[in-house]
Amino acid sequence: MIMISKRLILSCGLAGFFILGLSFVGAASLILPNKPGTFAVMPARKELLLSAGQSQTIYLRVVNYLGRETTFSIGLNDLSAQTYGREGYVVATATARYSLSDIVSLDREEFLLKNGEEIEVPIRIGIPADWPPSSVAGLINLGPGLTKTSSANAQIKTSAGVLLLVRIKGQAVEKGQVEKFGLISGRLVMAGQPLKFQVAYKNSGNVYLNPYGLVTLKSGWGRPIATYHLDPWFVLPQSIRLREIDFKPHYWPSLYRAELDLNLGYNNQVISQSFYFLLIPNYWQWLVIILVIILLLRLGLRKRRHE
Repeated sequence: MIMISKRLILSCGLAGFFILGLSFVGAASLILPNKPGTFAVMPARKELLLSAGQSQTIYLRVVNYLGRETTFSIGLNDLSAQTYGREGYVVATATARYSLSDIVSLDREEFLLKNGEEIEVPIRIGIPADWPPSSVAGLINLGPGLTKTSSANAQIKTSAGVLLLVRIKGQAVEKGQVEKFGLISGRLVMAGQPLKFQVAYKNSGNVYLNPYGLVTLKSGWGRPIATYHLDPWFVLPQSIRLREIDFKPHYWPSLYRAELDLNLGYNNQVISQSFYFLLIPNYWQWLVIILVIILLLRLGLRKRRHE
């Protein structure tokens, strides 16, 4: 029994060191990338829920791997809604009711970093006391103050944007719906072509929403074939945002059914939609079908002649 206990203790010790090693590796993987000629900014996205009159300071980590001492600058850009736009958001000047510059204050707009040096940049967000329930969305841009010149002699300034989503507490209007769920190419698709689905989500409220869900591809008889998880994606107030889903085109010509189960992003409300579509044979498949039909007809005629 003593030997078994020692072996058990030794095994547990080894397992503990193994798990500790995995934890260390996992922690190391969270370290910012150190690819030469680049710089890194973390986190890529930050969401805050604040009350009117409340303030909070967040910190952005910036590491310089550009190979030289560099001056970094900080800028602010609001996000404007684009009706039936692509999946990416549009960076533009302030067009919303509230601007990021109204609530963000910077200790400094520029800072100097040596190569390999890391810094935490404080960003203070303060909500005016008289603001009603609403939301503000924008980008905090950080990048080298130096300007590059492209081959076309255009002036390009490299920067990285941190998405900042701020929601003001109160009786907000949360209202969203699916405007469209279907195939880009229509419900008649030639086999072998990519299956590109679209989900258009409309936010009719006054705060941003994060819908998420699942798209399931089934046979015409209801057998599940493939699924695609829709990760949360933010939709600005009074806007429509499009999400595209690609399924691999490795399916036989037949009748199929596509189903969408979408959490609207508030009050745990889920909406479901579905439609049928038809995969028709492509040119080569039609040629094979025609040849098979001709062959069967010839065999049938020969059989009749022998009779």
